[in-house]
Amino acid sequence: SKDQFNEEVLKATDSIWMITFFTPDCAPCQALEPEFNKLATKLAGIAKVGAVDLQAAQEVAKQLGIQQLPTIKFFAHEPELNPYTKVFDKTAVDYKGPRTAKKMADFLTAQLPTFITVLEDAAGYSHFKSDNSEGLASAILFSSKEESSPLYKALSLQFKDRLRLAEVRTAEGTELAGEFGVDTLPTVILEKSDGTRVQYDGTIGAEPLADFFTEYAAAAPEPKETNAQQKAPQVAPLAEIPDFEATVLESEDIWLVAFTKPEEEKCKEENDKLVKTVNDLHGLVKAGQVVLNDEASVKLATDWTATEAASGEACYQIALFPFGPDKADADAEIFSGELDVKKLQEFVFESVPSLVTPVTSQNSDQFLQMGDFSMPKLILFSKKTEISGTYKSLAMNFRSDFAFGFASSTDTALATRFQITTFPKLLLLIAQPTEDGQVNFGLQPYNGALNYQQMSLFCKSIAMQLEMMKNQGQEQEVKKEAPAEVVEVSTNDEMYEACAAKGGLCVIALLDATSETHGANLEVLTKEMPKLVDGGIDPPAQEEMIEEEEFDLSDLMGEEIDSGIPSKEDLIKQAEKEIEEEKARKKREAEEAAEKEKAEKSKKDKKKKKKNKKKKELHSDL
Repeated sequence: SKDQFNEEVLKATDSIWMITFFTPDCAPCQALEPEFNKLATKLAGIAKVGAVDLQAAQEVAKQLGIQQLPTIKFFAHEPELNPYTKVFDKTAVDYKGPRTAKKMADFLTAQLPTFITVLEDAAGYSHFKSDNSEGLASAILFSSKEESSPLYKALSLQFKDRLRLAEVRTAEGTELAGEFGVDTLPTVILEKSDGTRVQYDGTIGAEPLADFFTEYAAAAPEPKETNAQQKAPQVAPLAEIPDFEATVLESEDIWLVAFTKPEEEKCKEENDKLVKTVNDLHGLVKAGQVVLNDEASVKLATDWTATEAASGEACYQIALFPFGPDKADADAEIFSGELDVKKLQEFVFESVPSLVTPVTSQNSDQFLQMGDFSMPKLILFSKKTEISGTYKSLAMNFRSDFAFGFASSTDTALATRFQITTFPKLLLLIAQPTEDGQVNFGLQPYNGALNYQQMSLFCKSIAMQLEMMKNQGQEQEVKKEAPAEVVEVSTNDEMYEACAAKGGLCVIALLDATSETHGANLEVLTKEMPKLVDGGIDPPAQEEMIEEEEFDLSDLMGEEIDSGIPSKEDLIKQAEKEIEEEKARKKREAEEAAEKEKAEKSKKDKKKKKKNKKKKELHSDL
């Protein structure tokens, strides 16, 4: 029912969901059912998998705008504030990737958020232990893996706000492993708020670990209401930057770097506000912190003009490192003024380059050809004349995955061509080559909120699904080209292992091993027998990723193109040129201001000398 769906999926904040929407008489739905059952079994305790019968829940179909069957949708763990309705709700993301249990599981586990603190040394553990104002127990996993597993990520989500989860990777935290007496991996140790420790001795699995954690975790909070009064979700801590030069200075991305002193008691409240404000940007730009706890970090802050934080006059300072590679010679901009999300956002937007192409009915054909058709395109149709900072940030952060365009609602010919009737509207276009050499474009309108967080989630989902489909195609090509293996056997056991045990089609040739021509016969069979199989049964054709209405590219190529369109490389060069020009302008203004100040000082000195001269003359007369 609609109420059950809203309660278990839309209001839940302790898990991510993948749901298929079906009807009992839908044949493709029935074909999908075995794979979805495998998915549910594989990810039990890690992600939730469900199915909704739309004959029994027609209101859900209407609520989500479902028009095709089967439809698979992904739901993140947290509801977000819809800027139009002012109501907290979850935005569903269509899953368009391969419909196998393995590929769907890969997609789902990649969407898992993490609320895990990685402990590298005794100092990190000491800070983790002291930063526990809620008095929660802590679970610490000692692992040989370099990354957190999907299971542990899922547990960190399930027990968020109830139990703190940390991880020690032994390559980095050998010292901590010795301190805790850990000599086998993986090992989980539960540390109560009073410091006493309990070692987990059960099997490493979702259900037994969840039962163990529940014994020591705080009580589960009451379910949150999805309305405008809901409290904002808890924000993740601001990540520390391990290698400043490699992470920030050698990166092409814009970076917001906070130079902080979180351990000082007087700075705790201000630091909490800083972390919340930066997290509320929802990934508009890369962000992290440099903790000022030694001479090297203080010198780094001083070198980049965060002198107030370095000297202790301020609890923190925020520096923005501009877009472009090799930032070592760039000037970092220091944020000033009262800290709030809107002002920080405006500060960031001033430095975001425009990698968005203006699209019109005259140049739309060339826009579609960017990236040799293969790069998916996003076009924002809007009533506004200027491109927003939010959309520019989206284009900057996904510049390797999509070509971004912007179209005005006043271009009615373009809107008609792409079937746009309401504004604003974000449209995804993906090229789909046909067997006869033509190119069709799948159109998929984005129906979510036009805020950065939701649009970026949509872009991540599409980019990941396209990558998965590309990889699957490569795997199938390799399998198709690989010749069938010819194995020589001489006993019943060898025959069983080579043929019966493997299942499927087995072609057998009987040869006389004592014959003089045995070697030649075997060589010929090794070459020719695979041709009898011819690849076996062809795999079922993959479903097209975009199932919406398509149109042939030739329909869009009928007009003469008068104006050229810049490439993505040209846009990046233009943005870098504008940044350099802006730096030169600021330098000129600074020099002019210095010259003006010098002239004013010289003028005052002349007046002073003239006045002193008059005084001397007056004294001489007397």
